[in-house]
Amino acid sequence: ATRCAACGAVYYPARLRCAECARDCEEWHELPGEARVFNRAGGADNRFALVRFEGATTFSIAAITNPETDAA
Repeated sequence: ATRCAACGAVYYPARLRCAECARDCEEWHELPGEARVFNRAGGADNRFALVRFEGATTFSIAAITNPETDAA
């Protein structure tokens, strides 16, 4: 993720320019890896989700699996 030093917005996926203040996003910012699911899609198995990672300002699309039902 990237963080805008000017306004503090955190973007995942990373962005070159801040959508809030139009400044360059030059700081890398590590996210903890947890996300909140806002919506699921992708047919009967709902393999995709609209998520916001903890610490991020933006939403992103993530492929998801269920370890209890998705055998390798």
